[in-house]
This record gives sequence, structure tokens and C-alpha cells, in this order.
Amino acid sequence: MFQQENKPRRSTWTRRRTRLLALGAAIGGSLVLAISAGAALAESADAVTTTVTTTVTATTHVLNRPDSGHGGNWAYDSFTRTLTVTVAPVQNEKDTTAGLIDYNATITDVGFFSTVGGAGTPSQFVPGAKILHNGVHGTVNGTYALTVTAPVGDGLSGVVPATEDDNFGAAKVSTGNWPELAFATSTGVTVTGGAYEWDYATACEKWVDSSANGDGNTAGDGNITGKICGVPYVYAGHVVTVSEHNATVGWSDSKFGWPSSNHCVEVYVYGFDRPAGVAHKGFTCDNGNPAANVGYMEDLPAGHTFALFVQPATGTYGNNHPLPGTDPEAHITVITPAA
Repeated sequence: MFQQENKPRRSTWTRRRTRLLALGAAIGGSLVLAISAGAALAESADAVTTTVTTTVTATTHVLNRPDSGHGGNWAYDSFTRTLTVTVAPVQNEKDTTAGLIDYNATITDVGFFSTVGGAGTPSQFVPGAKILHNGVHGTVNGTYALTVTAPVGDGLSGVVPATEDDNFGAAKVSTGNWPELAFATSTGVTVTGGAYEWDYATACEKWVDSSANGDGNTAGDGNITGKICGVPYVYAGHVVTVSEHNATVGWSDSKFGWPSSNHCVEVYVYGFDRPAGVAHKGFTCDNGNPAANVGYMEDLPAGHTFALFVQPATGTYGNNHPLPGTDPEAHITVITPAA
């Protein structure tokens, strides 16, 4: 996901007049400046109030993006990318003197990938290793921290697209340059990459491309080889205990196809006084012990019926995702007794 060949652009900058800043994407944080209408008319001119955006958050649905590993483009990704750019709370004095403003930026990606058969695997710890099968699907989740400097006359009024379809070709905007989209002009904008991590997983393989490991190219970083995996599944959902306001439910799972020893599931619960078709989601792992396949429901209203759907998943609490190729199974109905 991190494209090292696309270095952030470093170009000259020019001073520009302060301007009204706005962005069509989600915006948070601003400051207000009073600007004189003109030096010669300062005593008589009315003050002009200008709102300057200090933080922007924009989401883009990226489709069919080539993913470059250590052996070339090995997969195509489709994901939701969230970009946040904010004025740094502490400004570098050297940058301030040079007429620049410092910003912090973060990129978060959540989505899926599909392998390219015959391409080099993303890790080339074993040189020449190739993707075994075309079209093996998996999940991808990534974060990237960057710093940005931009001329004081520039600002966060750029256009971050709602959708970008790379059409299975060269990526239109590199990940390293993505924060430039938030600015009115890229002229004079310098982006410097920092810590990053992208986690890839199929039902039975993992690869971690991170600044904290071997850049995804050592034995301990894993690999995606395009191996055909058995698809994990859950079954035999049942109620263990139930009371007016609490319930414990259980299920069994298959013994193959899990990406790790943690047999994790995502539980969709319908019936928490939510709108029709809207579910509450929970997440739990059994740590490889089938006897511990249980989930706990608390603070339930008495005399209600709840429909649960349990689906194989991966991740950590708050950052979990259903595994590719699986469907909700182990349907469980919980009926709390009346008070």
C-alpha cells in the first residue's frame, strides 16, 4: 500500500494573500481573522472577517488501486480512505520564519484486496516468490502518519474526491502525496512520511507492511501467496442462559480456515430497540478454545426478542472485520422473560 517510488513532491513556494478557506468535505476546527480592507484605507475601511479552516477530514472511496509490494504490483485494492489534516499545535520556528505553516496528517484505509496471479508476492524474503492464484480476496487495513508544510498563503480549501477509480492502472494520486489534495494548491506543499502500517489477511494468510517491522520484507512479517484457503464457518448457535436483562449465547466453529489461533466472530444483534434492519454489532474471540465460544449480552429490556447472526471475523475489538467469503451463520434467537 505504501508506494515508496512516489516520493512527496518538493517544489518552490510563493507568498500569497490571505484568502477565505472552505472545503466541501467534512470540516472541523477554525479560527477567525480580522483583515484590513487596505493599508491606505486602514483608518476608514470596515474590517473583513475571514474564517480560516484549521482541520479537515475527507473520505474517499478508492477502487481498483494497484498495490505495490516488494515484487511489483501484486494485488488490486478497493477501500475507504479517510484523510485528516490539521494545523500542528506547535509550529517550527524555522518554518514560520520561512513563511510556512506546519500540519499533521493521518491516512486511514479500510477495505479489501484481490490477488494478481503470477505476480511477485508482496514479501520477497524468498526472492522470486510468486502469487499462486488470481482473485484470492482478503482484507486490508492501514494507517499512515505524515507531516506537511505549506505556504502561509495556501490553505485547506482543496478538493478531496469522494471517489477515485484507478481502473486497474497506475494510481492517480500516490499515498505519499495524498495530503496535498486538502490544499488549495500543491505548489510549495511538502509532505514527509512517518510511521505506517498496513495489515493484509486472507482466511489463512497474513502480511504486515509496517515501518515498525522489516518493511514487510522479512520472515516475521508474513506474506500473501494467493493460497486457496478453507473458509471458516460457525454453526450450532444456542442460548446458554437468559434472564430478564442478560443472556449468554454459544456456538461451534470449524477447525480450518482461520487466519490465526483466535477464532473471532462478529455478532450482529437485531432487536435493541433499533430501526428496522439496523443491527448492534459485537465482537469476541475464543482464543482457540472451542469450549469458550460464548458471547454475553447485558442490559437487555425484559420481554423482548433478539435475533443474532454470528459471522467469522478477524481483528481486534473496535477494529474487527468479517472474513472474506463468509456469511452470517449460527443464527440465535434470544427471548427475555417479562419483568
